Amino acid sequence: MSDRKNDKVRINVYTADANLRLSVDILGDLIAKEKGYDDVGMDAIVRHLVSKYHWLPSDIRAMNGDDLRLVLFEDFERLHAQLATRLQALDKD
Repeated sequence: MSDRKNDKVRINVYTADANLRLSVDILGDLIAKEKGYDDVGMDAIVRHLVSKYHWLPSDIRAMNGDDLRLVLFEDFERLHAQLATRLQALDKD
């Protein structure tokens, strides 16, 4: 594979990873709004998972992205429409 093709593949992989991270962060905002938390983003997710599962914050923060998205699956399903609306608004800017 040429350098240019490798670079394009890398761009696609990194863009997908960034989009997933952004989705998790925005999900945290939505959870915070729903639960009345002052926290946002990952801090709200940590608070939510500590409350729900009684896990240590350090354990939650140490999770890789795939594991974090797995434990947040129900939240993604419940808040999907709001999350999609927020992400679509970003695409329009």
